Amino acid sequence: MASGGGSVRGRLPDVQYNKIQRIFVFLIDEIKHDPMRVVNSLFQKDAFNEDDMEKVEKAEKDSKRAAAKKILTIILGCGHTGYDKFIDALYDNQYYKAVFELEPG
Repeated sequence: MASGGGSVRGRLPDVQYNKIQRIFVFLIDEIKHDPMRVVNSLFQKDAFNEDDMEKVEKAEKDSKRAAAKKILTIILGCGHTGYDKFIDALYDNQYYKAVFELEPG
C-alpha cells in the first residue's frame, strides 16, 4: 500500500480505532451524503494518496454508502496521524455531529 506524502501507514492507535469502530455505521450514514468532499480534504491534508482516492471513486460507482465505508476502512489504516486529519476533514466539511460523536469534549 502506498503512503500519502511520506506518511507512515499502519493501523490507527487502539483508542482512535475503537472510536471509529464504535460508531462505524453512524459515520457511514453521515459521510455518504458527499464522500468525495471528504476524500478531497483527506488528500489535501496528506492523509490519502491518489491510490486511496481511486479506491473510493471506484466504490462510489456502486453507491455513496460504499464510498463512505471505503473511506473509513482506509482511515483505520492511516497510521498515527490519520485520525486527527480525519477529524479535521470532517470539521472542514461541516460534519459537526460526526466530529462531536468522535470527540465529545
